[in-house]
Amino acid sequence: MRIIFLSLFFVYNVSGASTLESSYQREILFLKTYKSQLRKQTQDLEKSYIKREIAAKQEIENLQKKLISLSTRNDKLSQKLSDLDREIEEVVESKNQLQTIVEQSREESFAKEISEEDLKVELISVFDQALKNLRTINKVKVSQGEFFLKNGEKTEGEIITIGQIAKYGVSEKEQGLLFPVGGHKFKIWSNLEDKQIANIKENKWSEITPVFLYESSERGYIPKVDKTPLQTVQAGGEIAWVIVILGVIALVASLLRVKLLWSAQAESVLRVTNSVKQSLAHKVMNIEDVIDEKILEESKTIDRFGQFIVVLAAVAPLLGLLGTVTGMIATFDTITQFGTGNPKLLSGGISEALITTMLGLMVAIPTLLLGNFLNSWSKKLKEEMERASLAICNAFATQEKL
Repeated sequence: MRIIFLSLFFVYNVSGASTLESSYQREILFLKTYKSQLRKQTQDLEKSYIKREIAAKQEIENLQKKLISLSTRNDKLSQKLSDLDREIEEVVESKNQLQTIVEQSREESFAKEISEEDLKVELISVFDQALKNLRTINKVKVSQGEFFLKNGEKTEGEIITIGQIAKYGVSEKEQGLLFPVGGHKFKIWSNLEDKQIANIKENKWSEITPVFLYESSERGYIPKVDKTPLQTVQAGGEIAWVIVILGVIALVASLLRVKLLWSAQAESVLRVTNSVKQSLAHKVMNIEDVIDEKILEESKTIDRFGQFIVVLAAVAPLLGLLGTVTGMIATFDTITQFGTGNPKLLSGGISEALITTMLGLMVAIPTLLLGNFLNSWSKKLKEEMERASLAICNAFATQEKL
């Protein structure tokens, strides 16, 4: 009986385990199927999102193109609008000028009213009178007046006027071309011969006739005076003087180094070769050390001022840049105090900035070239000393073998 019960219990357990395993397998199969469905849905969503993203980017590009085209069209329309405004202003200005001319002609003729039918006749008469005035003005006139000689002395004489653009002065002391000095006063610019003055009076013009054209005699013309080197340096300020002193130091150092290299070209090679000969005569074992030692001793003289000159060439443009910065700072300080109404107030700082930059480059470029040339010269001297020493050593070794 006990055996039968145990058998039934075992069969029940085995059948229950198989049922549980089959349920687990069904669950796993269901989960795999659900997983595959989710994966497919995810892929479909990704494809859909990619398509939407591409479509959105394309739409953005199209909108950007439309925006650019609209901006370009807006700019063109704005330009056309500004051109039309300018044309309208010109038309209004012409109209106002025409009305002013008509009103002036009315006042001169004491006419209070004018009919529209007579407008053309009046305008023609006004323009005819203007042409007559132009012909009269452009004629050569000779009158008496005062002007200044080249030395500044005031004198009286004939003033030959050509229209409203040029004048010539003739006096007992000097005669020549006049230029405005301000306040409707004139001064002789350059002297002319009697023949040239006579031709101008008779309205006879040669192929080359000196003329000083001026716009107005109210404002004087200030001749440009070339600055001396000293004035240029003074305009650059304190930094300009520092750069000049630096250039002088670089020049002196370069000349001293040229002198040293010139004397070392013969003496240094001779001293090294004599030392090598003495060492070989005393049968010194480490002859190469002796050669290196003598070359190092001579290098102290050969390399003197070498790095110093290169440093000066590097510092000069930096000082020029410093002068540029200080000059611009001075310019902005002037703008802060007085504004930008007077350009002459700004010229001092700008001049300082540009002059220091120019001086820095003028010092740096030749100093750098000269420094590199002297360095290459010293390098060749060292190579020449080493070559001469090795030649003596080889000759001595050849004699001993013989």
